[in-house]
Amino acid sequence: MNVLSGLRPSPALVIALVALVVAAAGVAVAQPGSGAKAKPVSAKKVKRIARKVSDSEIVAKAPTLTVASAAKADSATKADSAIRADSAAAADSANPIAFAHVSALGGIDPARSKNMGPAIVTNPSAGLYCFRGLPFEFKGAQVTTDFDDSSNEFGPQFGSTIGATCTPTAQAYVSMVTNNGAASINGGFFIVFYD
Repeated sequence: MNVLSGLRPSPALVIALVALVVAAAGVAVAQPGSGAKAKPVSAKKVKRIARKVSDSEIVAKAPTLTVASAAKADSATKADSAIRADSAAAADSANPIAFAHVSALGGIDPARSKNMGPAIVTNPSAGLYCFRGLPFEFKGAQVTTDFDDSSNEFGPQFGSTIGATCTPTAQAYVSMVTNNGAASINGGFFIVFYD
């Protein structure tokens, strides 16, 4: 709850603010005293008095409100951002553990691959690519047809649970089928494995 909401200003604060307005207007205010010997008070002195009175009123009404604690609150906001960044760091586990560009003949392009060697993929029959000897465990993968290394429209399909697809059994496989599913034809693709 805001400490300052609903508080009424004290008479001293009202007088200080009026004095500040008068000083800002360039009008001299007579110093308390008697008769014609009273000296005008400078605008600088009126501002100093008004600031002192207003500061003391703020301290009396909200003693914990200081510039120092406001600076700490600012750093707390930054810490909140750091917490969000920490959550993003936790998503680091969703990064790919391996990826590769596989040519239509089953070759791996090392310049466009990570954690995948050339002997990992075989192409035993048209449109079938078997992955063996993967140096990691994965939870899933995503395959995308390489338009530049394909002569037809393909629907790449990824699998890892049907052991009879590749003989001997492979850790994973990709099957490239034509758009109508009538035939399997070799075609290049990109594959990304996730942990």
